[in-house]
Amino acid sequence: MKEIEVKAKLKDPDFMMNKLKDLGCEFSEPIVQKDKIFLEKNEDFLNVNSERNVFRIREQNGKFILTLKKAQSNELDCIERETVIEDAEQIKDMLTYLGYKEFVRYSKKRKKCKYKEYEICLDEVDELGTFIEVERMSEDDASKIQEELLKFLLSLGIEKEDMIVKGYDTMIFKQKGEINE
Repeated sequence: MKEIEVKAKLKDPDFMMNKLKDLGCEFSEPIVQKDKIFLEKNEDFLNVNSERNVFRIREQNGKFILTLKKAQSNELDCIERETVIEDAEQIKDMLTYLGYKEFVRYSKKRKKCKYKEYEICLDEVDELGTFIEVERMSEDDASKIQEELLKFLLSLGIEKEDMIVKGYDTMIFKQKGEINE
């Protein structure tokens, strides 16, 4: 299964939350997620391709989750596998021994809801602002799914110029050019 998503920067997060509540969406309590992103040491962070493995160690609600992401047609179309881990430092050491290094860190506060077959997230990302992500797990053609998700966002009042085609990790990396210690 692939995680296929679209994302946009929000000008008015309260308006969007109310719009989604009007559709019957019920939001989760805010979840704080602290992410560390690892790639092979010699990798060009900004060169996204389907051969690249990206590992993420996420701290969330006192748990650590290891995620493997493998981009397919673009950054927002990924094969994704994840598992809860007990010792994040051991996993970080293992990744280092395998030739990976930490490229970027970021933190966000996320509120989630479901609408039909979509998972919707409102994310307040430190140093970037507030975003909406709409995702669907599917094996279908990613471009068709992303077009469907885009139409949904446009129906909520999002403007095309607010659409984002990069992940938060890429946006932070471009802004800082180094890991955020």
